[in-house]
This record gives sequence, C-alpha cells and structure tokens, in this order.
Amino acid sequence: MWFVFQVAVVLAVVAVAAAQYKPSYAPAPAYKPSYAPEYPEAPAKYEFAYDVADSYTGDYHSQQESRDGDYVKGYYTLVEADGSKRVVEYSDDGYGFRLRRR
Repeated sequence: MWFVFQVAVVLAVVAVAAAQYKPSYAPAPAYKPSYAPEYPEAPAKYEFAYDVADSYTGDYHSQQESRDGDYVKGYYTLVEADGSKRVVEYSDDGYGFRLRRR
C-alpha cells in the first residue's frame, strides 16, 4: 500500500509541475486584410532628343522621340561606315510598331 501511495504522490507532483508551463506555441493571429490605396495611372507623356557628333571617332548619331498616351513616334539617324546617312522613323499607335527607313 505504501508503494501505491508513493506512486500517486509522484504522479501528482509531475502533474502539478507539467500544468505550470504553457505550450511554446501560440494560436495564429487573426487575418486582417489590408488594402493599398489605388492611384489612377496617368497616360505617359514625354519627349526627348539627343545628338552625338564626335569627329575624333567618327561617331555621328541622333535620336528624337515623343509619347502621348499609347502613341509613340520618333526617329534616329546614324552615319554608316561607308559614309552614308541612315534615317529610321518609327511609330506605334497601340496597334503595332511601324518602321520606315529613308
């Protein structure tokens, strides 16, 4: 009988000791959707141009381009190795890219 009492006391001590500790995990936090503000996109609009004229290297070229919404147009020029000048005009109106070489 004494042995049963000792086992019961040991089990009670273990049960009390185990009940003191909380589990090391926590429940998942509640989901809160967050919404980023949406800003309307303004149609793109820009213009740029540049020219390069380097007599030391013989590098001569230029480009000009403008965009308003979906419409892009521009041209670029360069001097070929044989001395001829190439001019390429391009445009895109949203329905396809078009090139024209002069």
